[in-house]
Amino acid sequence: VLDGADFSGALLEDADFNFASLRDARFDAARMSNARLVAIKAPGASFKKALLYGSYFSRAVLENADFTGAKAKRVNFYDAKLNSVDFSGASLEKANFERAQLVQAVFKGSVLKNAVFLWARLQRANFAQAEMREAQLDKSDCRGTDFTQANLTQASFREADIDESIFTGAILKNTIWSDYRRCRAASVGACE
Repeated sequence: VLDGADFSGALLEDADFNFASLRDARFDAARMSNARLVAIKAPGASFKKALLYGSYFSRAVLENADFTGAKAKRVNFYDAKLNSVDFSGASLEKANFERAQLVQAVFKGSVLKNAVFLWARLQRANFAQAEMREAQLDKSDCRGTDFTQANLTQASFREADIDESIFTGAILKNTIWSDYRRCRAASVGACE
């Protein structure tokens, strides 16, 4: 049990925390590339500005955690519980959020190019001003999600539930919509 532990600034590359209890632990600015955090229980944990390239958080419980400004390219959050997590300003290119629970998660201003959200629960999440080119949101639940001014160029929403979602000012160039139609290149705010 490592509840409340402080690993801020630590070098933890290739570290193995699988199945650990890390409630309210701090990993701020830690270097954790390729770390394994499978099925950890870490609600309230902080990973602010941490380097997490290629790390595995599959099946982790991280509700109310803080990943603001984290560098997490190719990180794997498969089937993780990430409700109310703050990813503002994080770099999450090619991240895998397949089947993750992200209800009310915040991705404001995050980079999510080529990120995968297949079958994810994204109700009332905030992706305002996020860079989401070629993101895959197929079959995800995006009800009430805010995509204000997000760049959704070539993103895919095939069979996604987008009821009551907000796309004000979003770039929808060649975005594939829930009914499989493709938005025209000039689409902003609404699929044309």
